[in-house]
Amino acid sequence: MWVPSEDVSAALEIEGGEPASRMHLTVAYIPGAEPDAVAAAVRGVLAGVEPLEGHVSGLGIWETGDDGTCAVALVDVPGLSALRADVVRALAEAGIPASDLHDFTPHVTLAFVREDSPGVRLGVPPALKVVVSELAVVGTDSGDELDVRETIPLGAPSVPEDKHASVRVGPVLK
Repeated sequence: MWVPSEDVSAALEIEGGEPASRMHLTVAYIPGAEPDAVAAAVRGVLAGVEPLEGHVSGLGIWETGDDGTCAVALVDVPGLSALRADVVRALAEAGIPASDLHDFTPHVTLAFVREDSPGVRLGVPPALKVVVSELAVVGTDSGDELDVRETIPLGAPSVPEDKHASVRVGPVLK
């Protein structure tokens, strides 16, 4: 998962939508996977990649069922789809299959809108520069904040200095 900077998250936040503290872009959805195993599987892939730059490129909307209509900020980052393919391949080689329920459409969820959703006002998200300099492994999705288990910088050595997972509380690889 990639978590936007606090400035980008705050600029994308809309009244009645997802809080800035939960803004993220899912690189690979791997329900039920052990976070330490996920981090170990992708660390080597991320070590060989320099940070990627792009921008928020518009608004996307699709039906999701019981949650309502999903409004998203589309994110255009050259190289991100290739990085995602490498991450999914590394996970598969480690015996951790990523969900293939949907194809990869880089986005940050802004809101789930239902007929009974008062106060949600959608508009085209601002054109914002984004930098993907790290990915995060998160645990179970709950509450107002993401359960970040480990943040792995792009271009970092494939084995952490202390050989233990670092834990950071706050919003980023779902």
